[in-house]
Amino acid sequence: MTDTDIARVSTFRQSEPVLETQTMVRARLTSEQSLAVFRSVLAAASRPGTLVALPADAAPGVPPTIVPVLTLADLDIAVAMLDEDANGDSWQSLVRSVTGCRTAAAADADMVVALRPPSPVEIASLRIGTAHAPERGARLFVACRMLTEGSVGGPTTIRVSGPGASNGRTVTVTGVARDVLSAVVTANKSFPAGIDTWLVADNGVMAAIPRSTQIDIVDTAKEES
Repeated sequence: MTDTDIARVSTFRQSEPVLETQTMVRARLTSEQSLAVFRSVLAAASRPGTLVALPADAAPGVPPTIVPVLTLADLDIAVAMLDEDANGDSWQSLVRSVTGCRTAAAADADMVVALRPPSPVEIASLRIGTAHAPERGARLFVACRMLTEGSVGGPTTIRVSGPGASNGRTVTVTGVARDVLSAVVTANKSFPAGIDTWLVADNGVMAAIPRSTQIDIVDTAKEES
């Protein structure tokens, strides 16, 4: 590395927003924590609509929606962060520092972390891969306030069915509007192309909606009548 390269890296690090050192340290998962997170993410994906909790000791102080990416991202992965909070750039920097991933716009990313609900337009812009290369579809992690099994009269209720959910499962999603989930349905109409989605609640509970899953938006008003 030349003196010019060293100066460039030094300038970048000084200008890049960073979170408190303690949070950065906690975000560096041990091998045991990383394996536990990976297993949780995989368990959710293999049983769509099932509520699965992330390990409680994994990256305390980091938004739960980011935690799966701390395990899944690496040097070959491009990550986009959607956030309206002032710490958005700092969370992006933390993920890049911990995993070595690249950053990208949502439309070009392998993984998209939505710390605020993405718009239908943003979801429509995500990569869905092709029938011959479905693995190029994005993986989307969306923050929500709460996930509840069954229909409890919340603003958004979905019923998922398909591989891993042959009898169907119903989940009430608080904090994500119906049109956002409708956009996911549209993105997955060309299976095997599509996006894999994980909804992650504030308490670290998540539910997966793989591209192979059929999603029905439930009209709770009709059900109650």
